[in-house]
Amino acid sequence: MVGSDGAIGAALVRALRAGGASVHAGTRRPGLAGPERPPVDLAAMDWPALVRASYASAVIAGGVTGIAACNADPEGTWRINVDGVARLAESLAGKGTQVILLSTSHVFDGRRRFPGPSDPVSPTDAYGRQKVEAERRILALPGGAVLRLAKVLTPDLPVLESWRRDLLAGRAVSPFSDRCLAPVSMAQVCEALDRMRRRRVTGIWQLSAGRDISYAELATILADRLGADRSLVRPGPQPDSMAEGTAGPRFTAFDVSRLSQELGLPVPDPLKVAEEAVEALVGRPRS
Repeated sequence: MVGSDGAIGAALVRALRAGGASVHAGTRRPGLAGPERPPVDLAAMDWPALVRASYASAVIAGGVTGIAACNADPEGTWRINVDGVARLAESLAGKGTQVILLSTSHVFDGRRRFPGPSDPVSPTDAYGRQKVEAERRILALPGGAVLRLAKVLTPDLPVLESWRRDLLAGRAVSPFSDRCLAPVSMAQVCEALDRMRRRRVTGIWQLSAGRDISYAELATILADRLGADRSLVRPGPQPDSMAEGTAGPRFTAFDVSRLSQELGLPVPDPLKVAEEAVEALVGRPRS
């Protein structure tokens, strides 16, 4: 697991180990390295422990994922997200390892409903462009696979915590009415990746909820769970002044029929995913 320092990587390592799998959790932090935590530096393209080992499958979730960071330094982040990732994937695939790259909805511009795995890509920001190229390089390798993910909704999403504080204090919140998400849970991501590695699949796969919901709907679910007055949720459109590449897409849900039909993964219900995340957040002690 390359990128085990991140939320998805850490969750997948826990899930696989709980299921009895032997997992090495690659880390970018030298101080945390050990026998089962090989150091992986995508920027320096240095991973000596991985070169010496042999793996059935590898999931690459490491890299720079911040849209603003990629827009601010497209060349520096390209070296990590594209060149480093591709070089690592080549090293692994050369030893017969199935390589699964985690990708993003940002390979599309969000103007079309339910884009499929084979539809033309249309990134509008540096992060999306980097993922498009990383996908191309991974898919050129034997055993290369890509899992494109929509929003992974967790209770620690900063906007949820911010809304919770305001709603509990009786303050209004202003979610975007025209910004959508097709949320999936961390457990659904882990299950999809586990099925992909067990079946040793190749090609492009996509995971999102079966439809989009607005951020206004998400805020309303939170208000209802808190027992707050719904009138405190005051949706509004995204401002025209938002920086290029930071405005939310109109549509985020993928065509997920391949994952559903070929791997038997149920299509996530966006409202259920949202309600579970909100329930987990509300169950925490107040900060």
